[in-house]
Amino acid sequence: MKRILLAMAVLSVASVVSVAPVASTAHAQAPSPFSFVVPQGFVNLSTGQPDGNWAGINPQVKQMVQGGNFAFYAADKAGMGDGFMENVNVTLAASPGPITDESLKTFASQMDGELKKATNGTGGYTPVSWKVVQIGGVTSGRLVGLTRLPGVVTKQIAYIVPSGPTTAIITYSTTEKAFAKYEKIFDAAAQATKGAKPQ
Repeated sequence: MKRILLAMAVLSVASVVSVAPVASTAHAQAPSPFSFVVPQGFVNLSTGQPDGNWAGINPQVKQMVQGGNFAFYAADKAGMGDGFMENVNVTLAASPGPITDESLKTFASQMDGELKKATNGTGGYTPVSWKVVQIGGVTSGRLVGLTRLPGVVTKQIAYIVPSGPTTAIITYSTTEKAFAKYEKIFDAAAQATKGAKPQ
């Protein structure tokens, strides 16, 4: 998979679970060929949404999200009671080439080293599973992994969905404990993504 895709995935994984600085070469997101779905019970916090949607959320998170790195962002404000706000974010990158079981395995295996670089050694990633799936009839990837950052461990599903020359990395984050509660909600939202096209 192309290195820019890996860098964008690291940004997606690391940025939304910590307000600590994360090294990134990301740039403002271009207009998206996709239409993303807000998961059931979540609030859309993407750029351009009403300021009232941000009530009760850490201003540092708002600043990070509205810094131009994400094409889409939503969160479960009602779920913040356990100290973690479940969320979904999307970054866009150039399409990486064919999505296969082998390319997903390679991608997953490289995430730990890339996350350690991006967090100056304080973070890490453990792949749990990866598989080829269909989103809108288009071959896509689904990866599940554990992300470790100072003070927090999250379990995430990352979907890699192409639309011609552009790929969306859709990252859904929760805690290990709450993963079973959110997995079907995350998968349903990902399956409802519009705009997927073959590379």
